Amino acid sequence: MARFGVTVSQRSYYIQAGDDVTLQCSISSTDGLDRVYWKKRERTVYGSDRGPNDKYSGSSITDPSLTIHNTTLPDSEYYYCHGRKGNKDKSKHIYLQVTEVTVRKTSYTMPIGTSVTLECTILPRIGLTDVYWTKGGQQVYSYSRMPNPKYSGSWWFKPSLTIRNTVVGDTGNYTCKGQISQGDVSSSPLILTSSLIRLKVYKPFTVSILPDSSNIIIEEGHHPQTRTCTSDDCSDDCEMEWTLPNGVKKRSNIFTKPITKDEAGIYTCTVRSRNQTQSQSFYVTVNYGPKSISLSSPNSMTVQEGHRIHPVTCQAECSPACSFVWTGPNTGKYGQSGAYLNLGYSNKRDRGIYSCMAYNDFGNISSSLWIDVNYGPKTISLSPPGDVSVPEGQQISVGCQADCSPSCDINWTGPSTGLPRTRGPNLSISKPDKSDNGVYVCTASNEYGNKSTSLRIDVNYGGSDIRLVPEDTHYSYKEGTAIPDIRCVADCNPTCEMSWYHDRTEHITTGSNLSLRRIGKVKGRELHV
Repeated sequence: MARFGVTVSQRSYYIQAGDDVTLQCSISSTDGLDRVYWKKRERTVYGSDRGPNDKYSGSSITDPSLTIHNTTLPDSEYYYCHGRKGNKDKSKHIYLQVTEVTVRKTSYTMPIGTSVTLECTILPRIGLTDVYWTKGGQQVYSYSRMPNPKYSGSWWFKPSLTIRNTVVGDTGNYTCKGQISQGDVSSSPLILTSSLIRLKVYKPFTVSILPDSSNIIIEEGHHPQTRTCTSDDCSDDCEMEWTLPNGVKKRSNIFTKPITKDEAGIYTCTVRSRNQTQSQSFYVTVNYGPKSISLSSPNSMTVQEGHRIHPVTCQAECSPACSFVWTGPNTGKYGQSGAYLNLGYSNKRDRGIYSCMAYNDFGNISSSLWIDVNYGPKTISLSPPGDVSVPEGQQISVGCQADCSPSCDINWTGPSTGLPRTRGPNLSISKPDKSDNGVYVCTASNEYGNKSTSLRIDVNYGGSDIRLVPEDTHYSYKEGTAIPDIRCVADCNPTCEMSWYHDRTEHITTGSNLSLRRIGKVKGRELHV
């Protein structure tokens, strides 16, 4: 078996990330060569027995060199070129360093007089001998130069470049560059280059609102003075635009018609020139009377006496903010100020209509809440009041009223109402007689209680059912005999007055009792009562 050897033409490579690199390797006496492969440290990454891929190619029997595509920082390492023939394996190592130059932003726009830092990072820093920046291909600063008031930074540990007190002339394309020594004095340093960074330094222009930019306070329906968005010192393709409170964009003048409440808010005048934007704003307050009013509870509520009445809040849409006043049965002579109505625990005096009025300098509006307090009868009365006395046959009519909520059922009971109970507030007897005399009771009741009152009805009538006691109508006695008293009885109201009449003597005596004492000679004559 012929002897063979592995040689490399370059022991180290320094490249920039993203570049392709071919690690050169040659093997003498390839006759009988079994395999060619590459290791990265201890791990095999590619060989002649593998097909090409996106990362590696080469490493064949006839051309052992390895090509690494689109290199990145992790590709930095020691690589070993191996050749195997039978049981013999020979290799040589090569060092690869991949360095990456990155920028944080590729575009900066700054006003004059400010400072800006063009951010740049170079990794790794091994072998880095210089860092510098170019503008339009011309070097402007490096750390190796003496510091000056204009620039700072740009050194191996911090490649970023700071430009102070910028002027319009600083506008241009900047490149961050790093220089790496390749370890061989005969080799030229490797120059690493970043992406272009575009810096634009502009002179700020001003924005004006004509005739002025003061805030506006105006009543709805009035016409504000027309305002214009402009700039006297913007001449580079300037665009001017209004942004209205509702987000709508408008390029024409604003306030060309009477204003409404929906047009209140911030108005912004914006002027744009390429990458520069300047704005100025003002606020419009539109005053108006209350547009709507609402209550936190329904427009009517019912509560049992003694229970808590839910508080009610009054709200209204108005500008400036409205004041509120409540009026109602229990809010005092001048009403209750504030949007909040709290009546506490209910009493029958709380029953009624409560109105909330919202008002400001531009108008007022009201909304009302009916509160119904339920309670049992508090008082009961009769009309006419007191007992009733009428002649027999004269109609009797008595009304009964009660203070209760909800309305009470009213019933009458008495000696001769026709039924044990008469329903309704009115007691009426069309032709009263003596059977109607007595006590009548009116009772008022609802689900919360009952209450009663009474009166006496006295029906007046003349004498009827006259009789004598004893009941004999003819008496016969001997002259001189003592005669017992005779009593006259009659049914009448009020009590009847009675008199006795002697038809012969025409003598009249009063009283219900007739006392004749001793009988004299009286023939063919009668006594009348």
